[in-house]
Amino acid sequence: MGSVNIQTISPQSTSQPATNVMLDKLLASVGQTEGITYFCHLLETMGFSTSGRWGTLKERIKTDIESTEASKARCTTNALADAIDRFLSCANHRYEIVALDSTTATLLRIQIAGAGIPTLINSQAANLYPSKFNFQDGISHETGTRLCKITDSNGGYALIYSSVRIKPTTYKLVYSQVFHTVFVPHKSDRVEYRLSCEIRKSDTSDELKQLKIAFVNDVDIRGGKVDGNPVNFFKAIKSLYDDQNAGRVSWGRVATFEEKPHHTSSACNDPGHCCRPELAKHDVSANGNTYHPFQITLRYLYPNHNDFEMELSFDPTRTDWDANKCESIVIKEPKDSLMLSNIINTILSRS
Repeated sequence: MGSVNIQTISPQSTSQPATNVMLDKLLASVGQTEGITYFCHLLETMGFSTSGRWGTLKERIKTDIESTEASKARCTTNALADAIDRFLSCANHRYEIVALDSTTATLLRIQIAGAGIPTLINSQAANLYPSKFNFQDGISHETGTRLCKITDSNGGYALIYSSVRIKPTTYKLVYSQVFHTVFVPHKSDRVEYRLSCEIRKSDTSDELKQLKIAFVNDVDIRGGKVDGNPVNFFKAIKSLYDDQNAGRVSWGRVATFEEKPHHTSSACNDPGHCCRPELAKHDVSANGNTYHPFQITLRYLYPNHNDFEMELSFDPTRTDWDANKCESIVIKEPKDSLMLSNIINTILSRS
């Protein structure tokens, strides 16, 4: 993995004590974000031993890195850092995508690769990354959306941001923190705004607004060129629903544009079952109105790996769907960057 910026942690090539500081910092972050099964998948691709419990997993990671066995040669501190970056930037996100013209896309890549941006990575959140704050009553913490790291890997630049918010309750102020990502591919002219699925859907609009503001300020490209109108995925809903080869529909909802009632079917936990046939029974309503796919979740088996699936969801509000609009999608646990890129390209081509 290439890293555009150098964080305030010692590189692995320095003395052993410095390496231990870096390793301890990385291990401290393990388990702070949910998703142990997917994190273990990423670790396994790098040769690490895994476990179904966070505490045991940490111990095995440390043992593998300290091992002198040839079978664990790939298990390094840098490999662990790479796995954590991929986990935080790819695991479970809501995507909004903005298409760019080639001139703006080229300028954006130059700006990200330039020497100016790393000087912006100087916040408390960036110094702590990839760990999160340990929030305690009575202690104030830095809030807002802060750039923590830029990596050049997996086909593009990933800018990982910390988002710390305060929500007032009856008796106290409650802090929360998540990591979002802005991804800029090397060979496709677009910006992918990836919001962590740890946030509530009702908070999406505000979190996305703050992420865009931070990103625009960091890359210094204004005028709506990189944060303009997002891609409308509405046409892709029906296209993928109608395509029997486009994964399996693990959950779906059909509705008519003229009536509010809808029909739902679910087969989430059965890899051998698809909801399409059941939903297809709802063809025309009693009033003669045609049913169409409204909200759907598709699952795609990993290539050469029948035990895991990537999940893709379209969940527009009824108001947006009635207006033929769906401006965000959710993608969870892609096998790798290639599988993720391929599904995004497919969705864009059908939109």
